[in-house]
Amino acid sequence: MLNMEFMTANIASTTAALLVAMPSLVWLLGLLHWRAAAKRGEVVNSGARGGIGVTVVGRNEEQTVSDCLLSILAADPLADTVLFTDDHSEDRTRDIAARIAAADSRLLIRSNPAPHHQASPKKGALANAFNELSTDWIAVTDADCQVPTAWLGSLRAAASPHTGAVIGASWPHYRAGFTHRAYRWERLIANVSMASACGWGHVSSACGHSILYARRALLTVNAPVRRDLPSGDDDLTVQAMARAGFDVSFCADPASVVREAGARGSRTGQASRHQSVVRYYPTRWRLLYSWSAFSGLAAPVGIALASSGHLPAIIGVGSVAKLATDWLTGFIFARQMKLDITAFDIFCGALMLPFWIIWRTFAFLLPSHYSWRGRKFQSMAPTLAAHKR
Repeated sequence: MLNMEFMTANIASTTAALLVAMPSLVWLLGLLHWRAAAKRGEVVNSGARGGIGVTVVGRNEEQTVSDCLLSILAADPLADTVLFTDDHSEDRTRDIAARIAAADSRLLIRSNPAPHHQASPKKGALANAFNELSTDWIAVTDADCQVPTAWLGSLRAAASPHTGAVIGASWPHYRAGFTHRAYRWERLIANVSMASACGWGHVSSACGHSILYARRALLTVNAPVRRDLPSGDDDLTVQAMARAGFDVSFCADPASVVREAGARGSRTGQASRHQSVVRYYPTRWRLLYSWSAFSGLAAPVGIALASSGHLPAIIGVGSVAKLATDWLTGFIFARQMKLDITAFDIFCGALMLPFWIIWRTFAFLLPSHYSWRGRKFQSMAPTLAAHKR
């Protein structure tokens, strides 16, 4: 009887330890697949051919739009056309862009014809830009980003004849303060999840800071998709391309990393906007994100209780393995992409993962309305919003 109870306890403890550590192992293996595929691609692919256009949509970006547009115009290879759409700015954004356009004929300036009150005016602006640009490839970035010189060449070199989109990494400029430091942890986690998902061959999310689209894929899915939603011009579009049979990859070239301004505006508003589209993600990724959050919360608790003798040691070992795996995953990605982040900050990012996911969920569920870029949006969680009212 005692032996049976001992075996049952060991099986339960081992199962609990595996449940804690398993999602981290999934992310790590996906990242290793991604790195291996990128190395094979360097040998097999010589880079896609065809002209490149770039489109940027900006709203109230007078502090950053000049650096953004000048960096794009200086990229090598040169873009055939750079199309900047002013999205109802209330500052000097359009005037600054127009001055740059006067010195470089490749830069075209447009005003967003989409109504200001539309669910996503930005998606309307992108749709018009995708229709106007006739190049084989169309790159997208945001007006608060600066692209490196090799940006377009690196993304195009990662493409194949079957490519629908190549997702690129973005990384915030260093700024002092806890908020900006935590934002860098968040961006590391986001980049890792994008690369790992592509490593598994099933795209999850994407970031509009850096994407290269094949024009034929944009036309096939009528991009950007789900124009009734305030977000998802990037992730839902690449997911639609994958469902249509196109390849979606994540660029592994550190020379392609786009620099972004960092944490700006309401973090709750940003989270609410992004979370409004998660319900449309493939089920496998929604489950893995949830599993990662709960295992991340369980890990420090398991370590504390196991070290105090209140839980079997094997659960503590599984919890330590989970945190170590998360750190290793972040370290491998940061080293591959040559990101300026310390090993300690990578560990902080690993610890932050579950709290970040759970916070984003509640940031989405709690407010009945939220604000982003000076616009008011209705929450996409009407049930809880109605209870609040």
